[in-house]
Amino acid sequence: MNNKQGLKRALALCYLLTAPVSADQYSFYETPQAGALSWWNEHNNLIPPNYPQPWNGQQTSPFQHQAIPSVSPYNNASSIYRAPPQPHYQPATYRAPRQKASAALKCKNLRYVEHAGHCILRSNANLTGLQEQIRYLKKTNLRKKAGGQWANVSNAALLETARALLYRETNHSSDLFNQNFSLYRIGSKNNDERSYFTGYFTPEIQVQSYQDNVYRYPIYGKPPRGTKLTRRQIDNGALQNRGLEIGWTNDLINLYFAHIQGSAIARYPDGKTRYLNYAANNGHAPRNIGRYLKKKNYANGDLSNANVSRWLHQHPEKIHEVLHQNPRYIFFSLAGNKTNTATGTTIIPGHTIAVDKNYIPLGSVLLAEIPRIDHRGKRIGSDWKMLFAQDSGGAIKGPGRIDLYTGVGDAAERQTYQLTGLHKTYLLVRKPGWNENNLANR
Repeated sequence: MNNKQGLKRALALCYLLTAPVSADQYSFYETPQAGALSWWNEHNNLIPPNYPQPWNGQQTSPFQHQAIPSVSPYNNASSIYRAPPQPHYQPATYRAPRQKASAALKCKNLRYVEHAGHCILRSNANLTGLQEQIRYLKKTNLRKKAGGQWANVSNAALLETARALLYRETNHSSDLFNQNFSLYRIGSKNNDERSYFTGYFTPEIQVQSYQDNVYRYPIYGKPPRGTKLTRRQIDNGALQNRGLEIGWTNDLINLYFAHIQGSAIARYPDGKTRYLNYAANNGHAPRNIGRYLKKKNYANGDLSNANVSRWLHQHPEKIHEVLHQNPRYIFFSLAGNKTNTATGTTIIPGHTIAVDKNYIPLGSVLLAEIPRIDHRGKRIGSDWKMLFAQDSGGAIKGPGRIDLYTGVGDAAERQTYQLTGLHKTYLLVRKPGWNENNLANR
């Protein structure tokens, strides 16, 4: 190659490299001179496509007899370099978008709830509860009517209802809710529109299997015969030396509130736990010791179980005087499994309810607007939830008196305080099935 040819080639390359041309608008063929440039891998072409093809060592350079080429636009978008799309990473903790406020407000309207099943909170607890109700109802006399003082519906109709709801839950049915179910409002003593709710939970108490100076309060199992002994008589030793002790605890006040709840978790010094399940009672009606505290001017204000317990721990000299105002006494049985209900089914936190079975049948399914409560015991909203009538209680009397089980421990106890009050509640019955279309009326 002579000096003139080398100079022309160098000038052509300088022109192409310094021309004000956007790489996004023009594409080029690679030349031997450009191939050595480190950044060239991002743009594979240098010479316009309408220019003669690149030469090899034996060919004559196109620049030898032609002027320096001009660059012409090249619009083939497929050859324009585009950076690869960047991956989109989902946050580690995904939160579903919130429901629009308008839809949430609609769910407060019963007519909307009747038509839109999505207002009802769905969870695995619904499936468990419905399966438990079906298991219980299968053991009953299907022709017998239950809840004779109010609902007066056959066990067959209740079984049909539970099965239809289970089918709806498992198949995510989109049918209008009121096409298959009737909702019957449950009023209470002082409010025809709403039921009166309280909550119950499973407390933990410290227990050991033998008596000493610390663990000196006995936990009694069921006596072989019914007894009408009062709490005062039992605390004074009426059942001693009969072999009824199933354990001893270190706190008489905590044992009393385990009686109020009807069950407890026994925690032993080695860390093991067992369940104290309700076995029987002494036949006496319960009385509220909080009213006694007010009557004697010992305490005023909010006398929740937690506040009464706190007051008693602060006034140990008043413990026996106050506790003995409630003559009812509960006998327990030790079990390794979870607490069972009056229907023999497994208790379900947030869904199992205790009812007066003279009004609301055991085995029935209710729909209620229940406060949504966080772990601190603060109310943060409400949900329409399925509730399962599986339990009963001595203090639960009347058509609209409902006790909702909240769970185990301190957090569950805090939830019970926010739960107490009046809430919209409905009995669910499969259509048809309320009057004539059930086995009891055939």
